[in-house]
Amino acid sequence: MIGGIQLDSRKVGPGDLFLAMPGDVHDGRQFIEQAVANGAAAVVAETPVAGFVDEIPVPLVELPELRL
Repeated sequence: MIGGIQLDSRKVGPGDLFLAMPGDVHDGRQFIEQAVANGAAAVVAETPVAGFVDEIPVPLVELPELRL
């Protein structure tokens, strides 16, 4: 069960879903491993994720042109 949704990897807590997408200043895909270390239960990221992370121990869904 997903407890919350976060865009900021520093705010991810156990059970949260982390949305990793390019932003105006930072690219959230750079922080996938930090989000997982903070307890993310799953990650939804804009493609491509290759080059940002190799393997993570939680489900990873890649979507083209991920937007809010």
